[in-house]
Amino acid sequence: MKYLQGKRNFDLVVCESDIPVPVNNQVLVKVLACGICGTDLHYLRSREEYTPLGHEISAIVVSQGNAVTKVSVGDMVVVEDAAPCGHCTYCKNNEHYLCRNTLGLNGQSGMGEYILVHENNLVLCKNLTREQATFVEPAAVALTACMNAQIREDRPLIIWGVGPLALMCVAIGKYYHAEKIICISHGKSTLRSRKRIEAAYELGATEVMDARTLESKRDLWSNANSVIVSSPPSTVPDAVRLSGYGSMIVPFGVAFDDSSKVTLDIDDMILNKKRLIPVLTEPSSLFPRCIRLIEEGIIPTEKLLTHQIYLTDTDHFRSVYQKDEAVIKGIIVNE
Repeated sequence: MKYLQGKRNFDLVVCESDIPVPVNNQVLVKVLACGICGTDLHYLRSREEYTPLGHEISAIVVSQGNAVTKVSVGDMVVVEDAAPCGHCTYCKNNEHYLCRNTLGLNGQSGMGEYILVHENNLVLCKNLTREQATFVEPAAVALTACMNAQIREDRPLIIWGVGPLALMCVAIGKYYHAEKIICISHGKSTLRSRKRIEAAYELGATEVMDARTLESKRDLWSNANSVIVSSPPSTVPDAVRLSGYGSMIVPFGVAFDDSSKVTLDIDDMILNKKRLIPVLTEPSSLFPRCIRLIEEGIIPTEKLLTHQIYLTDTDHFRSVYQKDEAVIKGIIVNE
């Protein structure tokens, strides 16, 4: 079977290995498609060693161990890259999000032909296409952020960034009837940024503001806001500083380097009752809910998916992300 690994400078290689055989509670799934995540792109820009790629996986069950009871051969599934173990103290207390014994992909690339996982990593999604199913995992990230931001009809929703996760937050914010939705971008200088700003308006954004103009529009920030920071950690201090009295600020963008170390004004946060709630959606219990949001068109994946790249077409992969293409979300597909 074939699968992708990569390292810095978008050095992508197609690797090959034997197809694994499932035993006990293991399930072998054939990967139909896999989303390209910002984490994958980070690895392809900075990792020194070849690294497995892909965790936003849609697949079909092809074989299973003799103890499997939750899925059957032929089932269409989404693969959770970090499923709760179900046995630890946190899981027994219904605090699955705190589980530290998660069931993962064990070093396998989701961008491949097959992967072997525990049956608990699989969520049925029989009514989704292979393309739609790749959006379930990132949708869970966006939904977690929106839930923690406590979006309300009488409160503006401010979203830092216009990447795929931010755009899903726009769609969910519209569904939650946010008073208005303001996205913050870094200008329109590239085809990519212009495409994403266009999508933000199409999905329900009231306004897309340039981050460089925010100081001149402080009146927008005087009220309590729901604030989601999908952009890198370096933007969190400005997001906190500009947020209004009583705001909920929810960052989930990561950097994996020293730029994640920032300085915050704690006096400002305390005296102005600003709450900072970082979120990590691993493991998640929201996959079934996200499947429904996609099924019902609340998250319209067709407005986000711009590029489909065949597994072995590494030149196309490089071109899409190293050049200035009008990409919102790309996925890897098997022929």
